[in-house]
Amino acid sequence: MKNIPAVILAAGKSSRFYPFSNGAHKTMISLLGKPILAYTLQGVKKAGINKIIMVVRDDGLIKKYFGDGKRFGVSITYVIQKEALGMGDALLKASKKINGEFILLGGNHVNSHLLIPDLMSKNKKGTDGIVMTKRRDDTWEYGVVKLSGDR
Repeated sequence: MKNIPAVILAAGKSSRFYPFSNGAHKTMISLLGKPILAYTLQGVKKAGINKIIMVVRDDGLIKKYFGDGKRFGVSITYVIQKEALGMGDALLKASKKINGEFILLGGNHVNSHLLIPDLMSKNKKGTDGIVMTKRRDDTWEYGVVKLSGDR
């Protein structure tokens, strides 16, 4: 796989996870003894990506746990999103660290090792972007994508 970075979004308020998150970001909730975000990092590494740009809020908990990423076999660069202004703002903040292609993931994608190879297999020369979607009946909870053919 090309050595492109994974941009992982792990900022925001995680307000819908209260009281389970106890004020921490939802990706730091422990699942089988380690934070959900650790599974995402493992999957990214398993998919062949070792450079990570992680967008976090300024509470230091994620940075303290994961550090520079060496003990997880990856290299992590942090970008701080001080205010929870959404995913678009988080990506804009990270854009200063991105040079060319990248993969964008939420910090809770524990199946990233399955998603990334599928995304890369669809990446063709001249493609500006790939968005993975899933057909849902309850679109009001997730958003709507309008397709025209495969676009």
